[in-house]
Amino acid sequence: MLKNILNADDVARLQGMGKSASVHLREALVNTAETAWTQGANVRTAQEASLIKRGTYSSKATLDAAITGTIAYQALAAAYAAYNAALAGITHIGAAVRSDHALAAGTMQFGLDNSAAYNSGEGAGKELFDWPALPAANAWYWLTLPISAAKLANLTHLDSVGLTGVAAHNGAVIYVDHVRLLKLDTHGAEIAPAQIHAVGNDNGDVGVVDVFNLPLKSRELVVFSLPCDALVIPYAGGLSGWTSADIEGGAMDYLSGQSDGPTPFIATSMAVQRADNLVGGVSATGERIAVRVVE
Repeated sequence: MLKNILNADDVARLQGMGKSASVHLREALVNTAETAWTQGANVRTAQEASLIKRGTYSSKATLDAAITGTIAYQALAAAYAAYNAALAGITHIGAAVRSDHALAAGTMQFGLDNSAAYNSGEGAGKELFDWPALPAANAWYWLTLPISAAKLANLTHLDSVGLTGVAAHNGAVIYVDHVRLLKLDTHGAEIAPAQIHAVGNDNGDVGVVDVFNLPLKSRELVVFSLPCDALVIPYAGGLSGWTSADIEGGAMDYLSGQSDGPTPFIATSMAVQRADNLVGGVSATGERIAVRVVE
């Protein structure tokens, strides 16, 4: 005869033995792209109202030659000076991008510069971050690119953000929208943001979409803090495979200020699609997304 040999304490202990990981995300929105960026040589910049991800405009750059060097840049508004004090906590730069040509990895770069004119030397006040390949032309992607500690150490302050070409494609038209600096704190097993994911081509997709690759195949999710209305979308496909049209694991609606959990699901990736920016910058007192996943 079969017999249950586990008492309640044993069951509770075994249920708590899985791996776990948590992530806290803060952000500073440093460029809205609501005004056209300053153009480099052989480049024409403009505001673009018909192809956007946030707000009313994206920044458009049309390349009239193959560009190696500055494509376009914008000095940051004085209101962003307060974020300089928090640069030590920055881990990533993120933005929505689009090109009318598919782009090979490393042919485009984001730049952060101590100079408002975006003219510092690389490693001497300016740091550059390679784009991954954009696999499809005329498609929007969110990029979330890591900033190493060594590069961050060279950014004693921040006065401009820009776009640099590495033999960038002659005739390409590049769009940039909603540039953010991110502070990502992970605990336990590492949760890594996907460097690139498609977000669909509709104008003004719902807010910001952050996609996280989970270090384990999760079985439950706990939302500790979500300071804005959002969807949390578990994804059971391949890592970085999520797109805005794909909610294999279903979606959970959270209202501003709501915490919840544990919620059972099986996923290898997780998208958080939110309607609003996080406020308060990247400081310890700023708003944050905080979630925990358990194997």
